[in-house]
Amino acid sequence: HDIIVRIKDPERYWNTTGDIFNYGEVLRNSLFSAAPRGDCLYSYRFTEMMSAGTIPVVYADDWLPPFASRADPNRVLNWTKCAVFIREYALRDTVKILNMTPDDVRCEMQQCSLAFWDEFGSSREGWLRGILRWVNSDPGICKN
Repeated sequence: HDIIVRIKDPERYWNTTGDIFNYGEVLRNSLFSAAPRGDCLYSYRFTEMMSAGTIPVVYADDWLPPFASRADPNRVLNWTKCAVFIREYALRDTVKILNMTPDDVRCEMQQCSLAFWDEFGSSREGWLRGILRWVNSDPGICKN
């Protein structure tokens, strides 16, 4: 299978300081990052991508993003504003799907991705804050 990579700033990236083998540098210079299913449904790579400001492209049909549930997938965060979700069977349509995303939407998605990282993903306190927000927003859990 071919992998298509487009760097945000090829002139800056491929000059003498660019390192094609430096994962962090490649990630920081990427607009989208592939987040395929791993050995289990969650992968730390997902939040790692968000920390770099890239837009995760998730290929995991049964996966729920952090602080989501089947009944309310956007309880804490509207994930469709932060990541692209592509059904596993549609993997081959990735380039077409990503090319249909307007530049202004891509910019908003990057901002959302970084906001998630800053608010929740960057620390244990953030993860706890997200869990508490998820629990406290559930009317079934917070009955008087």
